[in-house]
Amino acid sequence: MGRGSDFLIDVFSTATRRDPALRPALVEALAERGVAYGTNGGLCVRPPQHWQHLRWFIPTLRAPAEHIAGLDRDGGRAAEIFCRTPDNPSDEVSFRVHCALLREPGRPLEPLVGEVIDELYRPRSAAAREGLVELFLRAEAAFLASWQPPRPGAPIYLERLSYDRPGTPIYLTQHMTADGLRAYERALLALRDQADRLVAEVEETERGRRLGMSIDGALGDVAHALRVSGAVASD
Repeated sequence: MGRGSDFLIDVFSTATRRDPALRPALVEALAERGVAYGTNGGLCVRPPQHWQHLRWFIPTLRAPAEHIAGLDRDGGRAAEIFCRTPDNPSDEVSFRVHCALLREPGRPLEPLVGEVIDELYRPRSAAAREGLVELFLRAEAAFLASWQPPRPGAPIYLERLSYDRPGTPIYLTQHMTADGLRAYERALLALRDQADRLVAEVEETERGRRLGMSIDGALGDVAHALRVSGAVASD
């Protein structure tokens, strides 16, 4: 399959899912033929086709960092990353971090996120930088604690890509339980309070404003998903 190719992409790391020992052997066999093995670049949010771009706040940072580091350890030298939504605050940070990790797999995550925060938000103090790094990492952890992926390695589909109009937030209505939605709502409310405190501590105030708006957008969809599920929203 690799003859005449520069790289071969094993979408969603099927070799690893079949047998963890299979991927290094496949990488080696392809390398003997001058072909780089690769897979998807790690967890990411697939851009919704019709949504307003401040409707979600799902950073993907630690999950792809671990994925890329594992791919590098197995000898993989190619990765396929999907489109991002650069004017969504969570995607804006995630995309920059993701690209840096593809250049330097295994790089410590928190300092890298801090560099991106410095570039985009220009925090006025080290405490503000650390607060924003914590906010983005907490947001990722809170989402992944409640989200139930449709299959191993699947990206996050916010709505169905086949819709020809704005679709319902299936990432919540179909992939979180009522308890998961409540937990995610509580986490987002705490993050919104943290964002309010930090916005006053950055030079890029418009970015800070958009950060809060995107958390509000996510909270609106969580409230919708709770109504759909018949659950009572958190007080």
